This record gives sequence, C-alpha cells and structure tokens, in this order.
Amino acid sequence: MSLALPDLSKPAWLATRSAGDDIVMATVGRMVRNLRGYAFPGWSTAESRRAVVDTVLPVLKAQPALRGAWQGDMETLDYEPRRALLAAKLLTPCMAARRDGCRVLVSKNGKLCAMVNEEEHLVVHAYRSGAASETVLEELVAFGEALKDKLPLAYDPAYGYLTSIPGEAGDGLQLYRILHLPALSMAGMMTQVQRGMEALHVNIAPFFADGNDDSGHTYVLFSIPGPEGSRAELAEYFDSVTEHLVHRERQVRSKLAENDYLHLQDCIGRAYGLLRYAHRLSLKELR
Repeated sequence: MSLALPDLSKPAWLATRSAGDDIVMATVGRMVRNLRGYAFPGWSTAESRRAVVDTVLPVLKAQPALRGAWQGDMETLDYEPRRALLAAKLLTPCMAARRDGCRVLVSKNGKLCAMVNEEEHLVVHAYRSGAASETVLEELVAFGEALKDKLPLAYDPAYGYLTSIPGEAGDGLQLYRILHLPALSMAGMMTQVQRGMEALHVNIAPFFADGNDDSGHTYVLFSIPGPEGSRAELAEYFDSVTEHLVHRERQVRSKLAENDYLHLQDCIGRAYGLLRYAHRLSLKELR
C-alpha cells in the first residue's frame, strides 16, 4: 500500500518562515547525477528508464533522509497530486510532464525530493526557508557522497559529474532563491533588475509557472552550475547577489512609503481585504 501524499497546502519550506524572511522567502538546492552506461533521459527509451529506476530506487529508499518517503510513479500518478506537487515546487515542470519509467520521492518532512529520470537520471532538491545556501549545499553534498559507492555514477576526472548539457558538468550543484520583490515590481524596475542579473551571470524569473505574469511580485533567482570544487564560491557569490537585491528592495520600499504612502496602504489593505472576506479569487487576485 502506498503512503499518503503529505499535506502540500502549506509546503514545509515556506510555512516555517520567520518574520525576517519577508524578502528572501526560501532557498532551494539542486543536485544532478547520471549513471554510466545509460542514455540520458532525453534520448532514453521506456525500457532504459525503467532499468535506471531499478538501479537507483533501492539506493534512494535506503538513505536516512528518504526513509518513509512518499513515492510516486509518474506513469500512474493522477492529475490532482501531480498538480499539488508542482504547485509546492516539489515537482519540476519537466518531471510533471513525464510518464513511463519516472519516479519521484518526497521526504516525510517535505524538505527533500528526489526525481528519477527528470532531465538527468537523478535530480535531488533540498529546501529551506529563508537564506540557507550553505545548509542546502551541505545536505546535498552529503547525500551525493552517500551514493558514490552504491551507484555507477558518470564521472570524469577532468570534468566532474557528467550531465546532459556538457557545459554544466562539474559539481552538478545549483542554487535557487525565492524572493518577494513587490517594491521593485511596483516601481517598474524589474526589467532593469533582470538585465543587471544577466550581467552578473545569474538569472531571475517570475515564480509562477506561466513565466510572464509578475503580478505576484515573487521571483526565482537561480545560479548557473559551476565546475567541480566551486561549492563555496557558488554559495558566497549567490549570497552576495541576493544581498544586493534585498538592499535595493528595501531602498525602494522606503521610497514608495515616503512618496506614495496612500497608494501603498491601499494596495496592502485591498490584499488583506481579499484574503479575509473573498470566497472566490481569480488567479491574479490570489497572487
């Protein structure tokens, strides 16, 4: 009998935010690994994907962080749990579209998920509220170390862990940060911010799945995977970029409060009013 899907109405990595996490809402770490001798998922067959599942799944289920984890088979997973996992960011859009020979595991505390046959053979996400680059990277590195002697990982001494995108070979680590930037959005500065992030080799995009509607004022900042041995530099650089954005957001918040206080209070009041009294919300109102 399969375990019940955890309650995803309040993802643990967002529900545990402190009062100080008003801008930096959460940090997500991503680790990818592939197996020697198997085609990457983009070029694989249903048979080869099932062979990868048979190899990887027993090892994953034996890991302490995934003991008692919920497990979903993408071939049989219904629409509603698929949508709930996607909304909670415990499933990537790529994985949500997968079917045969693909599995997902979600830890009991909802702060770790493992996807088998996503864009790579194994993708592991670690989640924490607030700014927690070092924490999620340390957890992922420890998880990866536990797999080294148990799986035939695709590794090259010169390039590190191999990936389906050659330029991303290396540590196989990436950082994401979920940021609430209402002031920069209301001030019409997000296009400028996005250009600035590109110059710093960091990307920023709207949090919501359609990718174009920024009415929620929530964004995902994500790093580019680096070479092997660059974990400390990745965390330090990512944190410095985040600190710059947080500083700019607070500056603009103060400016808005000073120059257009009534409009700002009206926006806040309307949002609270909708949350308190509305019985049906449009998607834009919900954001």
